[in-house]
Amino acid sequence: MTARLPARPLAALVLVALAAALAESVIASGPLGPYVPQPRTTMFLVIGCVVAAVALANDPAWSISGALAASMFSGNWGQLGLPLPVDRLLFALGVAGVLVRMPIQRPRVRLGFVHVAIAAAALFVIVSAYVSGTLRTQEGMFALLDKYGLVPFLSFLLAPVVFDTPSRRAVLVGVLTLCGAYLGITALAEATHARWLVWPSYILDAHVGITADRARGPFAESGAMGLGLWGCGVAALTYVAVRAQAKPWLRTAAVIVAGLCVMGLVFTLTRAIWAGAALSALLTLVLARDLRPLLLPAIVACSLLVAGALVTVPGLRQQVQTRQEQQSSVWDRYNSNAAALRMLEAKPLTGFGWARFKETSAPYYRLAFTYPLSSVGEVHNVFLSNAAELGVFGTFLWLVALVVAVGVPLLRAPPPGMRPWRNGLLAIAVMWVVVANFAPLANVFPNMLLWTWAGVLWVRRNGTPPVSEVARP
Repeated sequence: MTARLPARPLAALVLVALAAALAESVIASGPLGPYVPQPRTTMFLVIGCVVAAVALANDPAWSISGALAASMFSGNWGQLGLPLPVDRLLFALGVAGVLVRMPIQRPRVRLGFVHVAIAAAALFVIVSAYVSGTLRTQEGMFALLDKYGLVPFLSFLLAPVVFDTPSRRAVLVGVLTLCGAYLGITALAEATHARWLVWPSYILDAHVGITADRARGPFAESGAMGLGLWGCGVAALTYVAVRAQAKPWLRTAAVIVAGLCVMGLVFTLTRAIWAGAALSALLTLVLARDLRPLLLPAIVACSLLVAGALVTVPGLRQQVQTRQEQQSSVWDRYNSNAAALRMLEAKPLTGFGWARFKETSAPYYRLAFTYPLSSVGEVHNVFLSNAAELGVFGTFLWLVALVVAVGVPLLRAPPPGMRPWRNGLLAIAVMWVVVANFAPLANVFPNMLLWTWAGVLWVRRNGTPPVSEVARP
């Protein structure tokens, strides 16, 4: 019997050969004849062929997981000397991988209410940004992609197709576990002033980002660092639960990573992170019946980790006490929240326009009787921020999309073998909601993690066939 060459690698080789021929035509000033396009157009075709070849040869699960991991550095790629955002390129590669594989694998995706809700929310905010003139501004566009966020929406829609098998889902939790090891070690190094362990070096630069006196990691912001630590810690424990056949040392390493992440939460010196982690852990262990026996051991283990950090890390106890007593950030939130509520009263239906709080909020600040007046550039509350800028209607559309996408997997029975994923979603979602009431959540990583994890639990619910039904070349 004649062996048949695999279709995808063969197509990838053809595309690489075509890219090489086109590139040679540019170098040799067009020896392929008059039908070769102009050099600039040819180079775009070369790039397109290479991207398509890589997308065909690699599983999109790696590209999307890599994009999520790389998004930790989003907004700071210039500090690394890179002119292009690597996370965006990896994400685009993952999307391309899905598109080029669709004619081969033919995933049956049925549109449902969740897709309509996401489309309506996305359309409203895009129109709001266009009308308010922020669609083409750098600040407005990045807030649209990351904070609102169109990129997390797309990752949710792709997740049921990209992570449709246990092996592909293992890629996601494996990558996130490695991210947890990096973030946990970085947080420990920042807290103990082990500067040689901190990479990239911009983390130590007080002129980059904010909260330079706390563990803030590659995000250059302690709140996003806390959410990253928590999400990666949850992923590490999920890895232990779903990879029962993995080598014992890998499972032990994942547990150690989770411990590092929990300890790193203390080093962020962020009260919203502490409160969110405590509430998230408690609710997850109580509401998930299969985890209830672990409630007491988890409380003991976390208490020992936190107590050990407070005792062994020099100056940490004093820093924690100082953060507990600090009031200036609380006053900032009181003032900005009150201003956002007054803006909502002034324009309740459509708001002041996307990403226009900074420009339009000054007249809505008032001096209170119990705390001093202060102002910030954005509302430290995601829900009130959307309400002030998008009004009741736009905020309602966004909330419906969020509640349906994240809430439905939590209320329904999970697909077979995916109960640990639902438990992980509960832990991540509770943490996200708590912190969203105290921070703007402008970094893409926490938002993309929440929506991607939720999308994984929509596998088969949207018509994605089981792996046995997927045509393989």
